[in-house]
Parts: sequence; C-alpha cells; structure tokens
Amino acid sequence: MSNQKIGNEGTNPPGIRLYALAYKFLLIGALSFGGSVIANIRDLVVAREKWLDDDDFLLVMSISEALPGLNSVNSTLLIGDRLAGLGGAIVATIALLLPGTLFVFGLGFAYGMNSDHPLANVILGGVAAGTAALMLYVTWKVGKKTFKQRKSLTIIVLTFVLMSMVKLPLVLVILVVLTLGLYVNRPSSVSTPKEVS
Repeated sequence: MSNQKIGNEGTNPPGIRLYALAYKFLLIGALSFGGSVIANIRDLVVAREKWLDDDDFLLVMSISEALPGLNSVNSTLLIGDRLAGLGGAIVATIALLLPGTLFVFGLGFAYGMNSDHPLANVILGGVAAGTAALMLYVTWKVGKKTFKQRKSLTIIVLTFVLMSMVKLPLVLVILVVLTLGLYVNRPSSVSTPKEVS
C-alpha cells in the first residue's frame, strides 16, 4: 500500500505516532456499537484531531464503498495509510477490530450457553432497533452536506429505490449509480478564450 495522499498535502498532519493512532482507534473500536463506527471515525479524524477535512473524509468513504469488505475497516485502512503509511494502516485496523472481536467471541459464547432464555430474543430485538437508529444517525452526520445538493440527493434516492424496491443486485446498482454519477457530475464544457500571440 502506498503512502499516497488522499487530498491536499497541506492537510496532512506531521509526525503522527503509531501508538497514538493505535490508542485512538482502539477507543473507537471499544466504544462504538452498530453503525456508529463511521460516525466516531469521522468525529475523531475531522472534528477533533483535524487530520482530514470533510471533503477528504467523503473521498475516503467513497473509495471504501467501492472496495469489498466493511466500510469502517476499509476507511480505517485508508486513513491509517494516509496518516502513517503502511504501519499506520496495519496498526489502526488491528486496533479498531481487536475490542469488537474479543467482545463478539465473549457474547457468542454467552449466547450459546443461554440461547433458550426468554430474555435473549428480547435483548437482540432491542439491539436491532438501536442499530437501525444508529445507522440513520450516521447517514445524516456523514452525508448532511450531500443531502443539500440536488444531483447527489437524486442519486441517493435512486440507489435506495433500486436496492429496496426493485431489488437489483448490488453490482448492478453500483454500475447504474456510477454511470449516472459520472454523467451528472461531468465537467461542463466551457470554452476558454484563445491566447493572443
């Protein structure tokens, strides 16, 4: 993985230590539930530390969406790479995943021992409702700037319709939305005045 900059090089913070990166992403991994991971990553890298600006973060999210795997993991990998190179990508990703991995192993073991308990399904139903609310919150927090642009809002609505109502496969939806996005955001052909020799 290259240490290429995602956005403006002037926004790249100098000398981020690997242990600081590990500590911050370990906290995010330990304190994030459901869809709140992306919101917490944005809060860390854009609002608090100012390692990226909103445009750079949206670019990271766009690349993460196009890659296979979880968006939160993909974006952590890209952000870690940008901030501290290959070591940063590895350290940030492991730190993000470690708390959740240990928690899920423990929870899976506890559920396996008590799956027939009446409270088990009640608790899981509450967790599902909370996760849906977190996803709505993350969608609004990350995309509120995009919602105000008519072209982007049209693409969002079209994506929702194709996925939830038409039920097209994800690959086809990405192809349709990508083609439309490239078309509506194409550079306008503005004729520049000829130089006078």
